[in-house]
Amino acid sequence: MPDYHDDDSSESQPLLDSEESEVEDGPSIRHSTQWERHAEPSLATVQPQAFEGPTVFRQRFIRQILGMNKTSYFALYRQLDDAGSRMILVLGIVTAILAGLPLPLIGVVLGRIINNFPPNPDELKHLLFRLMSVAVGYFVITWAWAVCWAIIGERVSRKTRERLLHRALGMDMTYYGA
Repeated sequence: MPDYHDDDSSESQPLLDSEESEVEDGPSIRHSTQWERHAEPSLATVQPQAFEGPTVFRQRFIRQILGMNKTSYFALYRQLDDAGSRMILVLGIVTAILAGLPLPLIGVVLGRIINNFPPNPDELKHLLFRLMSVAVGYFVITWAWAVCWAIIGERVSRKTRERLLHRALGMDMTYYGA
C-alpha cells in the first residue's frame, strides 16, 4: 500500500494550519491545474452605469424608437413588404388609438345621468341609448384592433420563418456536417 504522507510521522495533519505555522509560497506537490483556471467574474455588466443626463437618455430613446439603432421597435415590421400588410398595420394603429376614446365618453354619459338624478323617463331613455351605443362602438373598435394586430402578428411570424428557412437552405452543407 502506497504511503501518502508528506513527512515521516504517522500523526494526522490538521486540515487548517495554525497561525504560527509557515505557509509555503511555492506550488505543492499535489497541486492540481484545475484550480489555476479559476477566473474572477466581472461585475461590469451588473454595476450601475454612471448617471446620464436627461438629454443623453432622451437621445437614446428617440434613436431606439425611430429605428436608428441596429434593433428597434419598427425593425419588427420591416418584413411587412406588401401594401396589404402595411394597410392592416396602419388600421391596427388607428383602431388601437381610437379604442381609448369610448372610456371617457362612458364617464360623460354616466355623469349626466347622475347629475340630473332623478331624470325624467324620456331623458333617461335618451342617455341610456347613448350609453349603449358607446358600449357597442367600444366593442367594435376593440375587436377591430385585436383582429388587426393578430393578423399582423401572424404575417410577421410567417415571414420570419420563411426567411429563416431560406437562409438555412442557402447555407453550405459543411455547416450541417458537424
